[in-house]
Amino acid sequence: GKTLLGVWQGWEAKPAGRRNTFSTMLFRDGEKCADGIGTKGHKRLADIQVRCGVEEKIVDAIENVCHYSMILETPAACSLKQSKELKGSL
Repeated sequence: GKTLLGVWQGWEAKPAGRRNTFSTMLFRDGEKCADGIGTKGHKRLADIQVRCGVEEKIVDAIENVCHYSMILETPAACSLKQSKELKGSL
């Protein structure tokens, strides 16, 4: 079956010098966790860190009691410099 890990909430802003960076997608208010695992009333949530990569794929995922953390690689997250370096390494 399917499980709703969360609903899109936006980007997490992290300070980086004079400006913020937005590289983690936040999903909250997913399906309710099972009551038998000490999470009565808690809903699932997911944080997805986006980074530069050759193709779109999840390269890491962990769960800590209904909190899912993932790393997504995608060309869409690459700067022009990173894109040129990736193209040169292929």
